[in-house]
Amino acid sequence: MVQAKLTSIGAALLISFGLATFSSADEAAIELGPWRTHFTWGAQPVRLESEELAHVNIDFPLFEEVENDRADGGKNWRLRTTAPHHSPPPPSGWSAVTFDDSEWPWFEVPLRTGNPRQEPGGMYRSIPQMVLRGRFVADNPAEVGNLRLTVLYVGGVAVYFNGREIARGHLPEGELAPLTVADDYGPEAFLTDDGVPARDRDWQGREEHRLRELTVEIPADQVRPGPNVLALDVRGSALPENGLLRNEALFVDGSPIRNHHQVLKNRHLWSLSGVADVSLKATGGAGFRDASHRGEGVRVWNHPVTERVSVSDSAPPGEPLFPVRMTAPKGGAVSGQVVVAAAEPIRGLAASVSDLAGPDGAAIPAGRVEVRYSIHDGAPPRITRGRQAPAWFDGLEDSPPEETPFFEEHGGAVQPVVFTVSVPSDARPGEYRGTATLTMQGEDQTEVPLRLHVADWALPDRPLSTVFDAVQSPESVAMWYDTPMWSPEHWRLLDRGFQRLGEAGCSSITITLIRRTHFGNEHGMVVWNQQPDGGLVPDLSVAERYIRTAVRHLGRIPIVILYVWEVGATTFHSDGMGATPMDRDILITVRDPDTGLLEEARGPAWGTQECVEFWRPALDGIRDILARHGIADSMMIGVAGDRRPTARAVRTLAAAAPYARWYLHSHNNSPTIHGQETAYWSSVWGSTAEHPDDPSGRNRPAFQRWEEGRPEIRANFPRQRINPQSSPGHYRIMIERVALEQDTRGFGRMGADFWGVLDRRAARFGYDATRVAGAVRFNLSSRYPEAEWRNLGLSYTVPALLAPGEDGPLSSMRLEAIREGIQENEARFFLEQLLADPDSTARLGEDLTARCRELLAERVRACSPDLDMRRTRVIYNSGFQDRRRRLFDLAAEAAARIGNGQ
Repeated sequence: MVQAKLTSIGAALLISFGLATFSSADEAAIELGPWRTHFTWGAQPVRLESEELAHVNIDFPLFEEVENDRADGGKNWRLRTTAPHHSPPPPSGWSAVTFDDSEWPWFEVPLRTGNPRQEPGGMYRSIPQMVLRGRFVADNPAEVGNLRLTVLYVGGVAVYFNGREIARGHLPEGELAPLTVADDYGPEAFLTDDGVPARDRDWQGREEHRLRELTVEIPADQVRPGPNVLALDVRGSALPENGLLRNEALFVDGSPIRNHHQVLKNRHLWSLSGVADVSLKATGGAGFRDASHRGEGVRVWNHPVTERVSVSDSAPPGEPLFPVRMTAPKGGAVSGQVVVAAAEPIRGLAASVSDLAGPDGAAIPAGRVEVRYSIHDGAPPRITRGRQAPAWFDGLEDSPPEETPFFEEHGGAVQPVVFTVSVPSDARPGEYRGTATLTMQGEDQTEVPLRLHVADWALPDRPLSTVFDAVQSPESVAMWYDTPMWSPEHWRLLDRGFQRLGEAGCSSITITLIRRTHFGNEHGMVVWNQQPDGGLVPDLSVAERYIRTAVRHLGRIPIVILYVWEVGATTFHSDGMGATPMDRDILITVRDPDTGLLEEARGPAWGTQECVEFWRPALDGIRDILARHGIADSMMIGVAGDRRPTARAVRTLAAAAPYARWYLHSHNNSPTIHGQETAYWSSVWGSTAEHPDDPSGRNRPAFQRWEEGRPEIRANFPRQRINPQSSPGHYRIMIERVALEQDTRGFGRMGADFWGVLDRRAARFGYDATRVAGAVRFNLSSRYPEAEWRNLGLSYTVPALLAPGEDGPLSSMRLEAIREGIQENEARFFLEQLLADPDSTARLGEDLTARCRELLAERVRACSPDLDMRRTRVIYNSGFQDRRRRLFDLAAEAAARIGNGQ
């Protein structure tokens, strides 16, 4: 190991502590974990050949050609440097014992963000600074004795104990600024013995050159009674230009190889900041409580809403309860949560809230603060490709459990309590304060301070610019709750589900007119009544009530899809763009006039006049229903995929409903299908992303692209980019990330309530399995083999965002994350519209325009589509509350400037 050098600060402390006296046969390890962690991300520091420090962005080409007068005609290349930008550092005072770190996510050590083939911990990312805070409680400092700390790290580290710096290693002396870099590594950390960049397979041989060690002794008189905080400030080192970046492995014939930056990142780079191990030992061996002490009666702690709560979670002893802090626009909603845990089942848990008192006597009444209790039963599927994932809390039940479940294998009971504030559209902006009171049987009540910042920017009226296409499954709801289809109870359950989808900003519904589709519906919502003369008349009563129920909660729905076409018999619907068109026979449901029973039947053949006459009354009738709600133009027909319908089918439907445009769910887009306009495209891959650091110059605002592009709505099908096990923070990231991609506005095609209702596997691909009451169950998506859509089906994304509760569908932590992410998207879109208009930027002025551009650039960097999701979660969730507040406040400032005509 490379022994860390100590600065004068650390050396002075070590001398005053008397290192030689520290030893004990009774020493015991103090477990410090999980750690509250904040990441500062930014451009990668590089040590130039001139020894100067510069910065580069590894996600883009690293070299640019420069003019030269070489006689041989060869090219000269220079390193493409960028501004030394970085995300906000941790707030001042972050190392103090009393610092509020409740918004910071928890991580375990080792915490390294290198390539997983090289190192544990995720993917490479430039993290100039990561700070960690761990706690333990000293009940009797004299029994604790002296402490011996050993840190194994990458880069450099400064160590703070109870707010005081006690040592640092591989860092310069003096104040540590946000962009202070750690000492450089030697070439042996990057290069093999042959002088070429070490590949991922060589990482084990490099560890002895990459890991650094710092050992420091802390005397017993520095240990305070009660909570003690050990904090680490980890800084990254610079990459060397000489040897690594300018290496023959990245050049051929004097020019950089294609995608040289990706080759470097994926094969040779390792993160230059991180913590591999922390060992803290008490020489007295007693008198403390650490992370191993879970059974301490009832405890309540803060938990970021971006992070999952697992049944095995436990806060370290001494974890304080801080105010629950939230930020929302006028007309928006926001959630915060605390977690209640105990060493035995918790009985009689209940929470009540006060009014939230605001500025100048303003108040948000307690009735607008919804208190809900996360449940682990009905959480998203725990089985992915045969692997069992740990149970975690997701669904949000309105009533508390009579007894909080006790997880014996994890040593305790866990119950998250979630507070959701719906801010009135006319609320006075400013700071609001209130209190939530938690009561439990046999325990003293706990007061939880609530803090809400209301920005002076109002969420726009529906429909919103962000697309959130969630597919609701009436059959799944009926089967889960064992209630007849379209019975009064069924309609009550559907109404409740649409209520939650509407709150989140859902912008679509799908009406099935055919049966046995890839949604797994046995019958369509439209049935045909058999007439005495053999004719068929569509009964639209169910479809009409379904539309009415949806509109009640979703408002002016911009996307209404009529499912009238299905691909011909194949299990490879997505087997290639441009595959041979294929129509399935029209499978419909007919009601017997004598018995009233529903029977399976086939409609007329595609391409016949009879088929035109068959479809016309149904499509015209639904359009009339939509017109009564003011959304006739939202109607579109589908569902076309990689395999398109034949010209015969398209022309049949065009003759029956010439006003109807198509919905396309596919890898590749087409503005028309056999001459008929496409109204909505749910894409798989998306398009090239805009990025402020992209040297190609593609950094125009996303909203401007919408106006320049084709007229159809575009959204992204988040296939495999998020899944049922993804944290709420992933959903927040993705709803903004997909809107950064060219011409897309949000999510397309996610399941709302495709729960596990089948006892056998229907689909062969995707995330269709869940565990219900101990048994593996499967959802309805692709229930029928002949309608398998493979990796375009709902089982290949998120089958359910709603959770099945005791009395009906529930919202979930993931759905609430989408809800908040949509609100942030709307504020970002608002600013992008202003920045795309020269008249608006003139009224904003140079300073405000520049601040808007920089804030949007920061958000793009935070969830850049060029970055792997595993590392993006680390980046995006650090400081998300502060970034959210600055976004809404800046939108408010811009709106005021524009409104005042300044």
